[in-house]
Amino acid sequence: RTQKYDVEFGYSRSTMRILHQGLQLISSRRGEGLVAAFAAIVYPERSNFMSQTAQFNNQIEEIVFANPELNAAQKHAVRNILGRSARCNALVQSVPYVIFGPPGTGKSVTVVETTVQLLKSLPRGEHILLCAPTNTAVDLLVTRLSDAGVHSDDMYRLMAFMRNVEDVSNIVHEYS
Repeated sequence: RTQKYDVEFGYSRSTMRILHQGLQLISSRRGEGLVAAFAAIVYPERSNFMSQTAQFNNQIEEIVFANPELNAAQKHAVRNILGRSARCNALVQSVPYVIFGPPGTGKSVTVVETTVQLLKSLPRGEHILLCAPTNTAVDLLVTRLSDAGVHSDDMYRLMAFMRNVEDVSNIVHEYS
């Protein structure tokens, strides 16, 4: 028997509003205590960038991308992260990178490529923390990283204790 369904997906702007509120708060209170430290990270001044970034540029230009389908913007993002272009002063060696945007814009592809490149270049014992707002998003990252050749001894998928194990795919479960 065939049934028809009408499904609509809505995009919640709440997350984007919260992100923008945080940026506005930091921007409006740049000179106030702890917020000043965050402001230096979120809004670095070009004159404060460390010269070490230039050292990475030659190496970064020669990247062999694991995914040949990356577009120019994704390659640019990967190069910036690998070159640690967000270093802003001598006190802050490197800052977190946040990749966000609407669904279907290539965020996961960019994160996976960057992670694969970082795993190739980081010394053993260094760690990468990947976070996403939903279990589905993290499961997608794990699956794509697995497809890219990341082994279970190089990646661990931490899940909430209340998550139903039966809802987890075999690939993701292998990394849990």
